[in-house]
Amino acid sequence: MPVAMPTPRNEILPYRASTWNAGLALTSIAGLHGVGGGDRLAAFNHPETPMIRWQTQAFADLDTLTLYRLLKLRVDIFVVEQHCPYPELDEKDLHPQAMHLLGWQQEKLVAYARILPPGLSYPQASIGRVAVEESERGAGVARALMNQAISLALEAWPDAGIQIGAQEYLQAFYTSLGFTPVSAVYLEDGIPHLDMRFHQRT
Repeated sequence: MPVAMPTPRNEILPYRASTWNAGLALTSIAGLHGVGGGDRLAAFNHPETPMIRWQTQAFADLDTLTLYRLLKLRVDIFVVEQHCPYPELDEKDLHPQAMHLLGWQQEKLVAYARILPPGLSYPQASIGRVAVEESERGAGVARALMNQAISLALEAWPDAGIQIGAQEYLQAFYTSLGFTPVSAVYLEDGIPHLDMRFHQRT
C-alpha cells in the first residue's frame, strides 16, 4: 500500500566535533558500498564544526540546479574519488516515494543521502548514496546525516524496518547507530560486505 512521503522540510542542526565518537571516527575513508544493488556510503574526516540545514525532497520536486549539485556530489565521490566506474544513476532515484535528503551550508550542498521505500532494495526501507563533501568531513556530518535519514525512514514507514549493506570493516560504526548484522559476509565489487538491520533505540 502506498505510503505518503513526509512533507518537505528545512531544519538547522548543528553537529559539533564533540558529538562524534572519537573511538569510531573514520579518517579519510571513502567508498563504503551501501544499500543493496550498488547503493554507496562514504565516511568522513575534517575538524571543522558544521551548521547544516536539512532539506528533504522527492525527485519530482528537485529543481534543476539542486539535481545537478546532488548528482555531481555523488559522481565526484562514488565514481571519481573511488575510481569505480559503475552505473551511479538508476531508476530508484525516480521512485515517487524515494526521499532525497540534502544537507546545506548556506548555498553549498555538503551532504546527501537517499532513503528508499520498503520493497525497492530490500523488503525493509533502505538508506544509501550517503555522501559528504570532502572539505566538510570529520566533524560528525556523516553521523548527523545518517541520524536524519533513519528518522525520516522511521517516520515514513514505522513498521517496515531499515536495512543497509555495509562494508565489513565499518560494522562498528553502523552498530553505533543501531544496526546489527543479519547476513554472512559477502563480496560486492570485490569488497567484503554484510547486510545490517536497524533496531529501534530506547
